[in-house]
Amino acid sequence: MGRKEIFDSGDDVHRLPILPSGFRDHWGIDGVLHAGIDYKIACQPLASAVTDELLAAAPGSPGEVLERLGTVGRLRSMLDAVEAVLLAEGLELSYLQDRQKDITDPLQLASIQKYGVKPGSEQVIRQNFVAEASLATRTTEYSTNARLLVAEGLRQLCPRTLEALLQGRSLPAARSR
Repeated sequence: MGRKEIFDSGDDVHRLPILPSGFRDHWGIDGVLHAGIDYKIACQPLASAVTDELLAAAPGSPGEVLERLGTVGRLRSMLDAVEAVLLAEGLELSYLQDRQKDITDPLQLASIQKYGVKPGSEQVIRQNFVAEASLATRTTEYSTNARLLVAEGLRQLCPRTLEALLQGRSLPAARSR
């Protein structure tokens, strides 16, 4: 399965054995300070690889060009992993923030009673975050929702794969059956 098939799948988060938002056991488990430290550790390999690439001399042969293109591909996968961390953490933080919010606006209270929409429900928080993240990343909501599903899967089901991607290590090829 290629990258396009993964990110354009119509899969749903409820089909995977993923914990609901608010029950994380990886990034930032010990609070904001440790979450910041975890994030810095996660981004450090990308930052040093980008710095190395920017400070490198211009390639002088086709072999050096191919080597540098390999480095760019590795940087791209590292950037995708950082995006996955941010998406998963953003949803988590949105969920925690919106669950603690008390609604005092009379118009919101009236619309909650009339339409039965609960602003603190997981679906509403998820869709609000996906809408805002799609604006920030300049992608469609469908694509952002699919990338968020992959991000949650990486964070909760495949943390070693996420770590390998963050470090820029290549992953072993999937075994065919």
